[in-house]
Amino acid sequence: MLGYGDSGIEAFGTTQGGYFQNSTTSSSAHLAWGGRGIEAIGTGTTEGGWFHNALSGNAYVAFNDTGIEATGSLAGGYFHGPASGVAYVGAGDSGIKALGNDVGGYFKDMDNSGTANVGYGDHGIDASGATGGYFHATAGGIAYAGYGTIGMDASGPLALK
Repeated sequence: MLGYGDSGIEAFGTTQGGYFQNSTTSSSAHLAWGGRGIEAIGTGTTEGGWFHNALSGNAYVAFNDTGIEATGSLAGGYFHGPASGVAYVGAGDSGIKALGNDVGGYFKDMDNSGTANVGYGDHGIDASGATGGYFHATAGGIAYAGYGTIGMDASGPLALK
């Protein structure tokens, strides 16, 4: 119904509540379709949906091959879980700012050979793997921390052993 009560449009259907399509570009949107609230389909290499507010927040969903591209004056993204874990993505000059009561960030490679807890207790970084840590400088110096039974192995132009 158009102009029904305080609603501009109110629609009902057994398949979906509404369907809109641009006859020029074939971009379309299904509303209340199956178990989805909104399904939006953009054509070409544009986004499926664009969401923004009156401040600086913008989010493009299904943007090119990215998935989501988001911007804002504080951060591009903000994520939090049911406990204390929080992550700001693209915050200021930081790629990721992560906070949590146990650890700020947890990183693990796909074959489980290396892990790192960053911002962990009083340690800063707690890492494990074949070597606990590997550090290298552009000037040629390298250091392995937690290296076999040695503890530390370093080499370079001015390294002390």
